[in-house]
Amino acid sequence: MCVREALSWVKNQGFHLVCFETDAKYVVDAIHWEQQDYSKYGSLIYECKSLLKNDVSFSIHFVRRQANEIAHTLAKLSCSLASPALWREPPIDVLNLLEDVCFEHQ
Repeated sequence: MCVREALSWVKNQGFHLVCFETDAKYVVDAIHWEQQDYSKYGSLIYECKSLLKNDVSFSIHFVRRQANEIAHTLAKLSCSLASPALWREPPIDVLNLLEDVCFEHQ
């Protein structure tokens, strides 16, 4: 559901050349699978495929959680929220990770 919401939001914002990364391997595999998904998540997967197909500048890739610590931290933070939120600035936990990553690459 998060992937579908992210795809919809990015499309509605008019962004292009967007690469989505997730540690949800099942979701990425299901989206890339050519066959129709008849599982309980099939309709969500179909919506994701449609959104990706309509904008060829979007791509989605699996990234192991260990290599995607910032996304994992955001996911954990979002689970603690009572309703959807849009951060205009990175939450402090993510900001600290971003600073660490940028410092490591200098």
